[in-house]
Amino acid sequence: MRVQRLLRWLLVFGLIFPLTRLLSAELSLTRESAVQLALTQNLELKAARLLIDEAEARGQNVGTLPNPELSTELAGGRNFDGRIEIGVTQRFPLTARLRLARTLSAFEVELARLEIAAREDRVAAEVQEAVVELIHARESIALTERQVALTRALQETLERNAREGAASALDAGQSRIAVREGEVRLAALRMEEAGAAARLATLLGVSAETSFVLPSSLSLPVDLPAVRPAAKRADLRLAELAVEAGEAGIALARTARWEDIGVGIFFEGERGRDESGRREREGFAGLRFSVPLPLWQKSDAQVNEKRASRDRFARELEAFQLAARNETLAASHAMRLRHTTAHALTDDVLPAAREQLAQTEAAFARGEIDAQPLFRAREQLIALERDALEARLAFHLAHLRWLAATGNLLSTP
Repeated sequence: MRVQRLLRWLLVFGLIFPLTRLLSAELSLTRESAVQLALTQNLELKAARLLIDEAEARGQNVGTLPNPELSTELAGGRNFDGRIEIGVTQRFPLTARLRLARTLSAFEVELARLEIAAREDRVAAEVQEAVVELIHARESIALTERQVALTRALQETLERNAREGAASALDAGQSRIAVREGEVRLAALRMEEAGAAARLATLLGVSAETSFVLPSSLSLPVDLPAVRPAAKRADLRLAELAVEAGEAGIALARTARWEDIGVGIFFEGERGRDESGRREREGFAGLRFSVPLPLWQKSDAQVNEKRASRDRFARELEAFQLAARNETLAASHAMRLRHTTAHALTDDVLPAAREQLAQTEAAFARGEIDAQPLFRAREQLIALERDALEARLAFHLAHLRWLAATGNLLSTP
C-alpha cells in the first residue's frame, strides 16, 4: 500500500513539475522577435485568418451554372388514352453574370486577406508598444530603486548626525518621508510592470506566468532613423480594393435585368384512337426555349445602390489617403522633436544636474550648507532622471507611430 501511494505521489509530482515549469517559462525577446511570435501565436489573429477560409468557401460554387431542371407532364382520359412528357431544361445567362460573379468572389477573398494584413499591422504595433512599455517600466523600477537607496543612505547619515547634535531632526524626518515616497512609487511601478507584461503575454498568446527577458534599457540613437520610402499600407490597399470591388458590383448589378434563358429537350409519348377506333401510339422529341422579358423586373435600383456604395468607398479612400499623408508628416515631426528633447535632457541637462548635486554634496560634507540645498538638488536630479526616461519612451513610441504611418512597421526598425 505504501509503495502504491509513493508511486502515486511520484506520478503527481512528475506531472505538476513540468507543467509548472512550462507556465513559468522564460522568453528572450527583442521587438522584432516579439512581433514574429505574435504573428504566429496571437489567438485573435488565428481566429481572424478563418475569414479567408470563409471567403474562399463562399466562392467555391460562385459563377457556375444552376442545376438542370427535370420536368414531367402526364395527362390521361378514358380507356387509358393520354400522353406523357419528360424533359430536361438547363438555364444559361444571357450576360457575363457568371464571370462577374467569379470576379467579385475573388475580390472578396482578397479583401479578407488585406483585412488580415491590416490586423497584423495593428497587432505588430501593439506588440512593439507593449515591449517598449515593459522595458520602460523595468528601467523606471531600477532607477527608482537607485534613487531610494541613495535617499536611504542620506537618511541614515542625517539621523546619525541628528543623534550627535550635528544636524536637525527635521531634516532627518524629511529624508524619511522621501524614502517612503520612493517606496510607494516603486510599488506603483511594479504594478505598471505587471500590467505591461500581462498585455504582452496576451498579444503573444502565451501564459501570463511567462517571464520575459528583454533589453535592459531603451537606448537612444545618436541620429534620427534613416528616411524610408513609404510602403503600401495594408489598410490603404484595403480601401483601394474596396473601390475596385464596388466597380465589379455595379457591373454585376446591371446583369440582373436579364434573367437566364432556358434551353431544354423533351420526349413525349401519346396514345389514342383513330376514327376507326383502333389504338395508336406516337412519340415526339423536341427542343424547348424560354426567354424572360425584362418588362417589370429591372435592375435600376440595384445599380443605383451599388453605384452609391462605390462612390462612398471612393470618398472614404480619398479621406483615408489625406489622413495617411498627414499622419506620416505629423509622426515624422513628432519623432524629430522627441529625439531632440531626449538628447537635450540626456546629454546636457542631466550631466549639469549631476555636477550640481556633486558640488552640493561636497559642500554639505564640509559643513558649509545645511541639508535643505542638498534635498533640493537631489529632488531636481530625481525629477530630471525621470523626465529623461520619459523622453526616451516618448521617442520610441513616436518612432513606432512613424513606422506604422509609413507602412514599415513589420520591417526591421
